[in-house]
Amino acid sequence: VIITYKRNKRVSGYEIWYRKGKKGKFKVLRTKDWKKKEVILKKLKRKEKYYLKLRSFKTVKRKKYYSSFSKLKKLTVK
Repeated sequence: VIITYKRNKRVSGYEIWYRKGKKGKFKVLRTKDWKKKEVILKKLKRKEKYYLKLRSFKTVKRKKYYSSFSKLKKLTVK
């Protein structure tokens, strides 16, 4: 599954949080290259529902400052 997002030049990176189903526990995927506009999520099962949310962070003097989360998005893998 390819996740695309609008890139902001002022941030250091993004975190994509996802979970399987409504009651699963969120897992986090951090982007290593903030210049990319998309991230590929692997190992997702077919015909399953996943929920995604995204937030950005900025690193200043080794301390991370986080934005608020985006709205929860529902995704069904084909």
